[in-house]
Amino acid sequence: MDNLANILALEIKQEIATRYFSFRKKAETESEEYKKQLDQAKISLQPTLDTIAGELATMKVLLVPDSVVYLDFLTFTRLPQSLGEQGDEGQSTEKKLNHLIFGPIFIKKHKHKKLVFSTYQALETALAKYCEEQNRLVKWHNSLEKEIDHFFRNNDIGSILDFLRQMNSPDGTRSTILDTSPGPGSDKLNRELRIFPPPPVSAELVILPLIPHFKNAKPTLKQLALRAFPGYQAN
Repeated sequence: MDNLANILALEIKQEIATRYFSFRKKAETESEEYKKQLDQAKISLQPTLDTIAGELATMKVLLVPDSVVYLDFLTFTRLPQSLGEQGDEGQSTEKKLNHLIFGPIFIKKHKHKKLVFSTYQALETALAKYCEEQNRLVKWHNSLEKEIDHFFRNNDIGSILDFLRQMNSPDGTRSTILDTSPGPGSDKLNRELRIFPPPPVSAELVILPLIPHFKNAKPTLKQLALRAFPGYQAN
C-alpha cells in the first residue's frame, strides 16, 4: 500500500510539475512579448497622440475655450479635457490659431463651421490609428489575464501538493489521505507559485475612445458650431 501510494504520488507530482512549468513558460514568454510591444507602442504612438492633442486644442479654440459648448463637445466624444492641453503640439496649435483667427481677419459663419468639420475629421483619423493599436494590446492583455486566471482556478496547485505531502507523511492515515481540503501551507504555496499577468495597457498608454464617425457626428457638430460662433467671433 505504501509503495503504491508513493508511486501514485510521484506520478501526480510529475504531472503537476509538467503542467505547471509548461504553462508558466508559455505565460512568461507571451507576457514578455506583450510588454515588449507595449513599450514599442508607447514610442511609436507618441506622434499620433501629439496630433490628437493638437487637433483637440484646435477644436477648443473653435468652440471657445472654457465654454459650455466645448464641454458639450468633450461629453459627446468622451475625450479627456486634459488631452487638448498636453504636449507642445497642442500648445503650438492653439497659439497659432489665436494669432491667425483672433487677429484682424474676420471669419464668416460658414468658414468657421468648415473649420470645425475639418478639425473633427483630422481628429477622427488620428484616433482611429491610435485606437487600433491600443485596442489590440488591450485585447491581448485581457486574453493573457483570462488564461492565467483559468489555469489557477482549475489547478489548485498548493492544495494538491499539500495533499500529496500528507500522503508521504510517516504518520498519515487513510482518512487523512482522502481528505483533500486545503492544508495550512496551501495558501502560502499558492502565492509563491502564482503567475501574475503583465501590467495593463493603461500603465503605459493613455486610453482613448473612438469618436463617432463624421457622417453620424455632423448634425451635432453643426449645432455646436452655431452655438459657439457668437462667442468665437467676439474673441
